[in-house]
Amino acid sequence: MKLTAQDNPVFTLPNGDPIRHTRHIEVIAQIFVFHEPDQQWFVLLEQDNHTGQMNFPHGDLCWDETLHEAMYRVLWLSSGLYPPAQRMDPRSSHYHDFSCDQHGCPDVWNICSSPSQPDQVISLSYGNLSRWSADHLPALSSGSTPERRAQWVKLCQSSDMPLVPLHANLLELINFQKSVIFHMAEHPEDHVGDTSAC
Repeated sequence: MKLTAQDNPVFTLPNGDPIRHTRHIEVIAQIFVFHEPDQQWFVLLEQDNHTGQMNFPHGDLCWDETLHEAMYRVLWLSSGLYPPAQRMDPRSSHYHDFSCDQHGCPDVWNICSSPSQPDQVISLSYGNLSRWSADHLPALSSGSTPERRAQWVKLCQSSDMPLVPLHANLLELINFQKSVIFHMAEHPEDHVGDTSAC
């Protein structure tokens, strides 16, 4: 995967002081896999070695990339996963995919723009649900962010993790709002001919 993100541009003030122009938009990748061999849901989380807290793979939007490109980048850097390759894997079947919605646009599950959030960060969450038939879930790597350790966590145990508050709220929201899609992935035989999922 080619990463094209660049540093935020630097400008020089009339007095000669440099300032860096930033934009506070965070993209969050929410990956859920139904592991067929043990009939369990897993969620991809990463642990911040500095704080000990868990969160979804996430990162800031750079100036020269789209929201969609940023989501792919932060996911690749934190876990080594690249969704287009995962979708082509014969061991995987997808029931809802954040590659695009029915109109070909990035499919955002949740947007948080409340000014009460720290630094007034706008966050956009992208979701992906799939089934995985192999004995082992897709391999993960720390990539270029060794300070974060990505890992598969059983969904039923994720609420017991020390999650960052915003990400804990997002996880609860996803569990509630996407229950139908979760059910479709668990029981595809009940939804034969249903084209509502990607």
